[in-house]
Amino acid sequence: MPDQDREPPIEGDPFRRNYGTLTDEQREDMDGTKLLYEVVWMRLKLMRDKYGNSRDLSLAKTYLQESCHWVVRAITKTGDQE
Repeated sequence: MPDQDREPPIEGDPFRRNYGTLTDEQREDMDGTKLLYEVVWMRLKLMRDKYGNSRDLSLAKTYLQESCHWVVRAITKTGDQE
């Protein structure tokens, strides 16, 4: 496993090899955001139980996870990384 404290080989650290320390505000924003996504996730599970599993619901869950990823990344991004 590579040492995380090394300089990233690509300018801007696009794969986030080095993690920054979150501020209290960032932690609160991230936790609150994830809680909201969990509510929607549970709603999708209820829809699956009610209407059966479908590709549509599977895609909804996939895109929900992806959306959460991007929001958390925006919150936790440090500096001027693009």
